[in-house]
Amino acid sequence: MRPSPLRYRTKNASLFLSILLILALSSCIYQIHNDTTSDSLFSKKCTYPDIGLDSNDLPKEITKYEQVLKEKPDKETLAAAYLQLASLYSSHRNPSPDYVRTLKLLNDYSTLEPDKAKAETFQYWYSIISYINKLRQETAGLQKENAELKEVIEELKHLDIRIEEKRKQVK
Repeated sequence: MRPSPLRYRTKNASLFLSILLILALSSCIYQIHNDTTSDSLFSKKCTYPDIGLDSNDLPKEITKYEQVLKEKPDKETLAAAYLQLASLYSSHRNPSPDYVRTLKLLNDYSTLEPDKAKAETFQYWYSIISYINKLRQETAGLQKENAELKEVIEELKHLDIRIEEKRKQVK
């Protein structure tokens, strides 16, 4: 038996209306999400720099924003410069990231913009940079300790050789 044309049309119409309803709801959810996240660190007032920067452009950009800091601009420009510099110093494209400087800049930003610094994104970024900095310091300490232990091992090897030579002389 073939389905009746009326039943077939009703099925298609309900499917079409369901798809329209899903699309309408998803656009509403997107708008609600955008409205609720507008106080985020990466909102329009507080933008993260273009990650697409080439590593060759980083020194120029860093110099540019360091110059902005020296000019002592208004609070909003200064805060934006702190964030821009922090992101440039900690960028994955930066061949020699400076996490100590990044932390200082983030602290300066949080002094200027304490409410924005409480944002989840900022806190997350700050904690990651802090942890990276802590790990780098620990790594430097361990490398120093490792070098010292290698020296001790070399001294012990030489001492062992001298003891062995003296033992041969005694026999």
